[in-house]
Amino acid sequence: MSLVICSNQEKEGADDGLNSVFDPWSFKNGLSSTYTIPKNAQVGLHSCKVNINGTATLTTGSSLYQYFGELIDPDVAGKDSINLCTAEPIRCPLIDTGRDVVNRDPNGVATLLTTQMNKWVFHPNLRDKVDVDVKLDITSTIADGYTITYGLYNDESTSTLPKVTDVWTHNPQDISERDAQVPLEPGINGEIPNRFDFPSGVLTSTYPAAPFPQPSLAVLDWNYSIVGASGVFKSTLHNGDPDENGENSMVSTALPLSLYNGEFEVNISNINASDLDWTVGLTRFCNTVNSNGEYAPPNFDADRGDSGVTEAIDNKFFDFAVRRSGDLLYLHQTVVNTSASFDPTTNSNDLFVKELKYWELAGSTFAGQYDISSAANTLLIDTVKFKAKGQRLVVDLLDTTGGVHNLYTYDAAHTKDHQLKPISQACWNLHPLLMMDTTATNFTNEMYIEKFKGCKDITNYSCNWGDTADNIESKIKYAPYNTGGWYEYQEMNGEHQNVLGLELRYWNDQNDVSSGPLGNGQLNYAGVPSTGVNRRIGHLDGANAITTGFQNVLLPGPSTIYPSRGNIQELLGFTEAEVEAFTVDGAGATDVGLIITSDTSAQLVSGESIFVRLDNFTQLTKNAFQSNNSAIIGHLPMFDGQVQTGRLYYEPSEIAWIDLNNAYEQSISSFDISFCYVNEQYVRALTGQSIVVLMFRTKPSKSEM
Repeated sequence: MSLVICSNQEKEGADDGLNSVFDPWSFKNGLSSTYTIPKNAQVGLHSCKVNINGTATLTTGSSLYQYFGELIDPDVAGKDSINLCTAEPIRCPLIDTGRDVVNRDPNGVATLLTTQMNKWVFHPNLRDKVDVDVKLDITSTIADGYTITYGLYNDESTSTLPKVTDVWTHNPQDISERDAQVPLEPGINGEIPNRFDFPSGVLTSTYPAAPFPQPSLAVLDWNYSIVGASGVFKSTLHNGDPDENGENSMVSTALPLSLYNGEFEVNISNINASDLDWTVGLTRFCNTVNSNGEYAPPNFDADRGDSGVTEAIDNKFFDFAVRRSGDLLYLHQTVVNTSASFDPTTNSNDLFVKELKYWELAGSTFAGQYDISSAANTLLIDTVKFKAKGQRLVVDLLDTTGGVHNLYTYDAAHTKDHQLKPISQACWNLHPLLMMDTTATNFTNEMYIEKFKGCKDITNYSCNWGDTADNIESKIKYAPYNTGGWYEYQEMNGEHQNVLGLELRYWNDQNDVSSGPLGNGQLNYAGVPSTGVNRRIGHLDGANAITTGFQNVLLPGPSTIYPSRGNIQELLGFTEAEVEAFTVDGAGATDVGLIITSDTSAQLVSGESIFVRLDNFTQLTKNAFQSNNSAIIGHLPMFDGQVQTGRLYYEPSEIAWIDLNNAYEQSISSFDISFCYVNEQYVRALTGQSIVVLMFRTKPSKSEM
């Protein structure tokens, strides 16, 4: 039996002249004379000493969770469960894909967190507004944790019309029927449909680009252009039978509506004067095609509930809409009703279109359902306006003189059947929807987008699965994230059940009139303050404000209160798995920064096991995780909390002897040592001196064992 000591450098301390043969994670000790290994030898790891540097070891499993919604209090009935909230914790991985292990110093961790938290936050007003900085110890100026600032997009003045290239068609069935070269493949239960995106409603020889199918039609039934200060949606063809009304529609893929006083205004005077049906709405972006050949969530049933709605909306999905149908004006939304007696022939979990009778609201200026036909439009209404205020919507009609006629404003006093649903996580990202009917002789009408206040600071926004993919199927099936909203991400990954679970909660279920903190099936919607020092969604001041307990919550560790499995709590320096405490960024009237700060020292804990390899010998081990052979001879377990940074010494209680499989003596001129993770990647988190002590012996006979 013999002992061999290997090391990358002579002394402890900083790395001496690092190069490929003297790295602390991979080094080679050459011998002045050869070393003879006896035949039928075995090698074992006697002991090992390494130094772990001040970097964090991160993998695809390293993650925290972010939450933006109602605060949960386990001790207060009606506020004690995530099932009562309008939001879900959202996982934020620090590494998106692959099996890579990366090492980052505190500044590198802060940079990585900034990138990933912005990518995975999903709320349009929070996107690209997260900033993470290293918190320094006051006396030593050593990294001592992190400060995480959640900014908030709150530009109330800038209107940016959807660009021509942002527009996509909302009637793929019509295209399929008119172009036999483009078969429609409905995406039932999450199956992947064909996608058709058309700038300006015009099909050119180069658009849509591959991998999208290439229709042969020269022109769609509509086009979209910017004329002056208006976005013009113009019908160009009648797409129905000669003796029936047709319908043209579009949804913009532009940046989503700001939920901080964002506005969407559409002038309907031209189409309304033709006495044809029209719709102005807001909708989440849907990539899945239902059985009717329309883009919609898999659980949307246009036939459920009101029997007169289906034909009027032509199976189209939306979250909120103002509609003209016949001569009358409607206010609609999509919700659920789980009552067994409500349309029992359909699935009780399905979304359906529900009418809100605005004229029945307290204080309404409408004596009944409004007749908006050209002959009866006595109020001279020509514009529909939506305004988003946190979770609340205001819906107004504007007349030709500038007068405002309110259809709906959120009021906690409304009964549930007179309340629009809250803007929940399922529909955080709302996009303009426009629809108008055509006839064989009347098909050249227009609608005008006069104002759209989207979250213009978002970069790299896309809610289309295939925008940048070389192969649309691989983008859909294997993309680790997308750049749209939470709904789009769930849909893309075939996890629509998460959305379904959210939208079946009491606040969206018209059958539930008793759950929640108010005991009436409702909750207090988060709004937007008009005054105060912290102008954030949910933080309200003033006599008429409703305090909702609605804010950002950071979840760096595993939580049962906000169900999540974060695992970087110690890395970030938090004593609690649920971090609700915050300070305000400044004290000005428009400050919106919410700052969450580490409350203990950040620990660059390495939770990854380290393995020792002997790279130039003939032993054969198996790394089943990699499905490959390996040169690993020992394991340095890194138990949570056992080691942070600095020196680690390991000596197994019993040596695991590994056969070298040498039938003859071997002459060895060097010992090639490396340290790796389970994925066989170098452990670059090592620094200074590494020492490995090996033992060799002749394999004992069976009688000696």
